[in-house]
Amino acid sequence: MVCPYCGFPEHSAEVANLPTRLAQVQARLDDLWRRWQGQLFNELPGLADRLSLLSPEHRALIEELGQRGTLPEPISDELLAALHELTSDLQPVELNLEDLADTLLARGSALTVDELREGLEAYLAALLKGYNHDLVRIKIVKE
Repeated sequence: MVCPYCGFPEHSAEVANLPTRLAQVQARLDDLWRRWQGQLFNELPGLADRLSLLSPEHRALIEELGQRGTLPEPISDELLAALHELTSDLQPVELNLEDLADTLLARGSALTVDELREGLEAYLAALLKGYNHDLVRIKIVKE
């Protein structure tokens, strides 16, 4: 039966074949899910050195995922954020506390809060020049 006003269903053969088409789409989605999960778990070991650059919460989620060996269903937004952070081009920058102290002491040994803030901001600006601040992870070191 075809609607005399709009002609629906114009392609009645396609509508009749809808369950088969839906099954094909579901099979493709399942295959995509398996391939993505396989690729993710193949790449995780190569990203292990980046775990120290993640927040403790994200690090715990990634470590739990690695131990589990499969993706949870559903995947939480927090896990997606952790995976995104892990696979992004994080840029570790070392902040040496002795260098920071020397820089601040060059301004004097007794600073006002504003002077200290200005010194810290100037030090960070120089340290992070040329870096994408969204991708920087500051590693504090004492030497």
